[in-house]
Amino acid sequence: MDSQGNKTAAVLPDTNTIPCETWDLNEDPVRLPSLPPLPTLTNGDEDEKPTQLVQIAGLDGHLIGLTNKGHVLKFDGLDSAETSSEGRWEYLPAFSEAAKVQEEYAEIGLDAPLTMKVTHITANFGHFIAYSTGSSSVVLIGKTNTSADSQPKIIPELQNKSIISVVLGDYHSVALTANGKVFTWGAYSSGALGLGDPHSLAPGSPGAFATEAQRLLALDRGRGTPPAVEVPTEVRFDHGRKTRKDRFCFSVAAAGWHTGALVIDLEPDSEDAVEAIELEPEHRPLPRGRFQQRPIGHGPITLPGFRVGFPGRPQTE
Repeated sequence: MDSQGNKTAAVLPDTNTIPCETWDLNEDPVRLPSLPPLPTLTNGDEDEKPTQLVQIAGLDGHLIGLTNKGHVLKFDGLDSAETSSEGRWEYLPAFSEAAKVQEEYAEIGLDAPLTMKVTHITANFGHFIAYSTGSSSVVLIGKTNTSADSQPKIIPELQNKSIISVVLGDYHSVALTANGKVFTWGAYSSGALGLGDPHSLAPGSPGAFATEAQRLLALDRGRGTPPAVEVPTEVRFDHGRKTRKDRFCFSVAAAGWHTGALVIDLEPDSEDAVEAIELEPEHRPLPRGRFQQRPIGHGPITLPGFRVGFPGRPQTE
């Protein structure tokens, strides 16, 4: 915010700076109510400590909580200071109890886990995810309107994948596995999925335009948005190389229309490493437009990562 109170102040072209002004925030913290009575979960946990919150995550107007016993809860009423005093914690059994998750697995033809304990939660803007880790990892997706009677969204391709971390943008999601693989799904979000240049991808493939006509139209106009990716798709960190190069990801982050990843090489560079990262013919600068970007791999590679998109929130996908 600048001195005139403008909260959308633009960058000053002469100095490349954003004018800012400090102000006093006169708000006292609000203490949330205690947890409601919770059932005993049969998840093989021998923890005899009192049930208590050990993780929280925030989304639009709500909080998600996780207890040391694996209970997932949602707190509503955070739209304002006035409504927060009327909010309450609501237990989400379909996100917490193994028997209910087993029922959902059976309906979509998946092998159900014999036991389950949710160990992580993550949230952002309009959705949240509760998940467990290990070879039989479970990933359960909810929204701001999820209630005690709601069933989680279960994407078959995410289950039993040794997921160790899930991070969320406004309209896209990212999962990291124990073997260093990264999977993304959701809205294109100006390239935050990291699946490559949509102008060069085969039409109909994840991250690409649906048809060749749409791809050519986007090239001609210098703008256009590929459809959302419904099935989690593995991200490669060797876009633009003439030869494939495996890399191991050990950390991911996401927010807004951005995604980031920390990766390391699994193969030593060969003598022709410089030659190997020359751009292939289709990796050329894109026409100027709303989502102009440099394809991953453009120029010398030091630390591969995702293209970052806009910080914004309006959904124009």
